[in-house]
Amino acid sequence: MNFKFKAKFIRNWETKVRVVKNNINKKIKLEIKRYLLKHYKKVLIIEFDAEWKYNVKNAWISVIQLSTGRYTFIFKLQGRYRTWIPNYLKFILNTCRFVGKGIDQDLKKLSRYNIYPNIIELHDLLYMVDIPLKNKYNVNNLIEYYFGSSNVEKNKEIAKSDWTQKLNKDQIIYASYDVYVIYCLYSVISRSNLI
Repeated sequence: MNFKFKAKFIRNWETKVRVVKNNINKKIKLEIKRYLLKHYKKVLIIEFDAEWKYNVKNAWISVIQLSTGRYTFIFKLQGRYRTWIPNYLKFILNTCRFVGKGIDQDLKKLSRYNIYPNIIELHDLLYMVDIPLKNKYNVNNLIEYYFGSSNVEKNKEIAKSDWTQKLNKDQIIYASYDVYVIYCLYSVISRSNLI
């Protein structure tokens, strides 16, 4: 598989990032589907997130992000595809189990596509964990606690940018960081606390 770049958002943790458009050929779709399902059978969890045009009441999902830790996929839904998710991606979303943070709106938007994924909310896991932090639900606090620091600051302006257009480098970095960091946090929290 060809990947756009390698990213090291957290020291000693690295992911390969690939932006996937809907018009990719069948061979690549099958390769991505096989990889995600193979990973799912081993680890039983994939991180999920979605982005859409900010401040638009009934906006369709423009970007779906999935991370297995080693690989991060950013699925860019374009044109008519924003109202329709490709079958291979729909199959993955309906088959695998995911972890996410603050994903209520994401789930509501996915239901418009008749997709109801099995998602574990990171906040729910944090209820069971004894972490000596004043605000253990803040991702930046968790990253600092578990990893020391992060190599990327999340920029709220990028979160509010137009995800319906061609993704720029900042959006790609934001989207991959957003999903990858939650995967890393879930991995560390679940291992250290036997969740």
